[in-house]
Amino acid sequence: MKLVDPNKTWFVVRCMSGEEMVQADELHKLGYDAYCPVKRVETIHHRSKARLIKSQALLPGYLFAAQPRRVGGREVMDFAAMQKKPEKHENKKLFRSILRAKKDDAFMPVPGRMVEGFEVAEQNMVFDDTTAAKIARGEMEKTREAELKKLFPVGATVFAEGIFESLPGIITKHLKTGRVKIDYESITVEADMEKLKSAA
Repeated sequence: MKLVDPNKTWFVVRCMSGEEMVQADELHKLGYDAYCPVKRVETIHHRSKARLIKSQALLPGYLFAAQPRRVGGREVMDFAAMQKKPEKHENKKLFRSILRAKKDDAFMPVPGRMVEGFEVAEQNMVFDDTTAAKIARGEMEKTREAELKKLFPVGATVFAEGIFESLPGIITKHLKTGRVKIDYESITVEADMEKLKSAA
């Protein structure tokens, strides 16, 4: 679902760190457009070894919000009025402030296209630190075997565990078994890719 309308006037809102997504929801309830860029982080549970994915605010303590468009020739809500008179709103600690250059300056708008760029990047998993994101970005292969083939291509100089571990050999072929053939000038041996070390 698209959250950002690049044609609206957007601002950077300061809020309590850790409450960015909650406060974005609160702003939505009050009629504002609000967007909190999110990154997903993958961790491994120390006991179950299960992969866990957590969503975190990309910009801790900040989110983007936009004023509603004019309805009947007037703004439905106004950030300045909202900040100066928080008692009129149900949640008095909705946010800390709206960014501006100096204390008494006007609120500083940010380009809608920039905010939209954050949303597009988030949808494309640019900020994510997960296996799925790394595969989508081409940083990682889908399987361990494919990852090892990329790490140890044909022609690579490697060291293999065993009697030849002190001698560099050259990979000449990847086998369907997941092993490789390594040439040591006068002899060719097979080795497990998991037990190779790069000579580079």
